[in-house]
Formats: sequence, structure tokens, C-alpha cells
Amino acid sequence: MRTNCPVCDSQNRIDKWDMDFFVPDGWEMPAKNKVCLCTDCGMIWYDNDRTQDDYNKFYQTRYGNSQVLSNAENLARQDELIELTEEYIPSKHSMIVDFGGGEGYITKRMIEHGYQNIMTVNIGDELPKRIDILIASQVMEHIYDVREVMERIVLPVSASNGKFIIEIPDTMAMPGTDLPLLDYHQPHVNHYLPSVLDLLFQQYDYWPIYTRRKIEMYHFGFVYRVIYAKDIPQRVYFASRQHIENSIKAMAARLETIRGPVIVWGCGDLCLHLLTQVKLNILQFVDLDPAFRGQTIGGIQVLDHVESDAPILVMVQNQSASIQQSIKDAGLLNEVIVL
Repeated sequence: MRTNCPVCDSQNRIDKWDMDFFVPDGWEMPAKNKVCLCTDCGMIWYDNDRTQDDYNKFYQTRYGNSQVLSNAENLARQDELIELTEEYIPSKHSMIVDFGGGEGYITKRMIEHGYQNIMTVNIGDELPKRIDILIASQVMEHIYDVREVMERIVLPVSASNGKFIIEIPDTMAMPGTDLPLLDYHQPHVNHYLPSVLDLLFQQYDYWPIYTRRKIEMYHFGFVYRVIYAKDIPQRVYFASRQHIENSIKAMAARLETIRGPVIVWGCGDLCLHLLTQVKLNILQFVDLDPAFRGQTIGGIQVLDHVESDAPILVMVQNQSASIQQSIKDAGLLNEVIVL
């Protein structure tokens, strides 16, 4: 039974919908599935009387022989995943795992491309201790014990500071198709909105660095394709800090060379931040935004016109061209200094 949400472990759910199937005699699949919606995170899943072992036996003995899996459209989709892997992991020596890859089409093709350390590892198989990239294409929707499997796959990928390439049916987009069952097949025990899959990986400190949503009508409709990498918020924080501090330092150095009074045109955030770094002799501010009408900055008036022949200093992030055009349209002859 999966009483709690497999993503956030919440017990708060809506479960007013059943998906029942006739099951061939002796098969491991459940005849009854309660379709549950987590009202906390938005996960949709099947709750039934099976276990991960039951599903593993099913996949090992009865799944993977469908012609759908080997048709041209499905192989083309996997070729796209290979191209994406090569783009993000160019080294031919990288350890790559096609997790739940069945007969190993991706592995065979990447070996042909010169990759030396790639293998297909199915759900119950042992994983390498270090993985540079793990591909799970149309796998996450099949995993019954989500937490247990996540713990298994995250550990070796984290050991290499590696990445995940994940592709799932896009549950959010799918109701727009005319498929009678959408992706609510017997083996699809999880139905992820893209944001919910992201939430699952974020719990392990993995964040999306690439996403794509596209239609794949040959099988079940729309797919969500995503690459997850570790520590992205920290990387963004420190990279943003370094970029801003270096940029502001260089711009402040240029401001230090300005002598004499100036008119500052444009009171955006870049201007207001730079003025905390450098002291200038400012006669007036000019800004055409009505929010600044009648305001003062540091006791200096903000006007919508120029009242001096002093140089006009423009230090804005995006509106430099439009401000210069406004100066030209006003027929002003002031020297213009663009930072």
C-alpha cells in the first residue's frame, strides 16, 4: 500500500477515483488501483496492494517486448536523449548509466559513438559506485517505492557530482489529448506534473538546468524532459555575487574619473546602487517615470526635464538607447556620458 504521498509523504489526499483492470491469470499487476492526489504537493499516484518486488517481476518477465518500444518514433526519441547526453557530458570516459533501459538501445548507440563507460542498469540491478550521468527515460512513472529507489540512484550520482537526465509523461499537458486512458496505464503508478518531479529532485538538492516539454503522440501524448544538477542555488548565488561585484567595481572605477557637476538621467536600480559606491556632484535627477514625479533622492530633485547645461550621465541596465533618443528628441546639446 502507498497511503502517503510518494513525493512529500503527506497523508492529505483526494482518492475518489478508481482505475480497475482485468489482469491476466498469474500476472503480478493489481486488479484495483485507487488514484490519489496529494493536496499538499500535487502528486498523483496509484495506491494498491502490490510491492516494488511485484513490479520488478512484472518488468523482468512480461514487459519490454511491445512493438511500441522499438518503433521508429520511440528510437528517434532515444536518439534525442543521446544527443542531449553528449552535449552535457562530452567526455567519452564518463560513467553513464541508462537506468531502466530495458534491452539497452541507448547503451548500444553510445558505445557506437565512442563512449567507453556506459551500461544499462535495470531497476533491481546493482549500480556503479560513481555515476557521471544517469539517464531515466520513461522510468520514474513505473517506480512503486519512489523513496527507496531515489536513495539508491542519488548516492552514486552525488559521489561524482553528476547529473540526471529524466523524461516522463507530462501529466499536466496530457488532458489536452484525445487518448482515452491518457497515460493511466497499469504499469504507470506515478503521474507527475513537471513541478512535482522538480520538487522530488529538489529534496535531494538537485535542480533543473534544462527543461523541454514536447508532444510524443505515438505513445501517450506529451513528455517532460529535464536535466538535474546538484547545488544549483548555491552556484547561482556565488556566480551572481561574483558577476555583480566585478561589474559594479569596474563601473565605479569609471565614475571615479568624472569631475564636476552632472545631471543623472535614469533612476533605475543600477543607478541607485552605483551611487552607494561613488559620491558624485549631482545637480538634478531626470526620470520620465511618473513614480518619480515630485520625488527627491538624497535631497536632490527628480524632474522630467533638464534645467542645466551640465553633462548628462546615463547609467542604466536596459534603457540606455531609449534615454539617448529622448535626449536627442528634446534637442539638448549637453554632453552625454554613457556608463
